[in-house]
Amino acid sequence: MTEVLVSPDGHRVERILVQRSLSRPPQEMLRVKHGTYLVADCATIAEVAQLVDLASLVPEQRSQPRRACGVGGAPGGRYAPRMASTRHGSCTGPT
Repeated sequence: MTEVLVSPDGHRVERILVQRSLSRPPQEMLRVKHGTYLVADCATIAEVAQLVDLASLVPEQRSQPRRACGVGGAPGGRYAPRMASTRHGSCTGPT
């Protein structure tokens, strides 16, 4: 998974690959967005620094998807037994 950096004022910086031509290899760039708007695709950190305060960037905190309990199939599916969870989110087995 790609690490995304975010700032308190709503900027996002993420690493992307850009292939400008099929005859050239892809080039790694840094994409700067503000909200849903594309601000710039930058080739260097210096270019990003002109747009965003680098000191304010922190890794984006994404919530982890819930892990499935048991083996095979989706939890709570048609033939799956119901699973009880503890406060810590671990699976304890059928209820």
